[in-house]
Amino acid sequence: MAEVPSSAAAGRLVIRGDRAPAVPVPAPGPPVAVDSERFHRCFDVHADDLGLAFEVLDPDLMGFLLEVGRSCWFEVAGGHVLCATGRLAPGEVLLVLKALCAFLDHLPSPRVTAV
Repeated sequence: MAEVPSSAAAGRLVIRGDRAPAVPVPAPGPPVAVDSERFHRCFDVHADDLGLAFEVLDPDLMGFLLEVGRSCWFEVAGGHVLCATGRLAPGEVLLVLKALCAFLDHLPSPRVTAV
């Protein structure tokens, strides 16, 4: 888990890849529509703060998540970030950590500090 800057701490954002495990957690708000049809087909995005969603989901992050993050589920809430995935082979753990690091790099400034 990592702490996020105060600008991201106020809202709740959930990004779930189409290969991520189903997590029985209620969505924080309505689905968020993004400009990329491919991203929209591969990820479910819900947010109670659309400004936070659009600030975080820039083209670079969406491209990276399409490459390596489709088996991940990310949540930004209460000043923290959670990354969840299903069972992994040992060689896949590094890919999930890279996806989490890239996700953290795209959060609003100031930069995230690891806990």
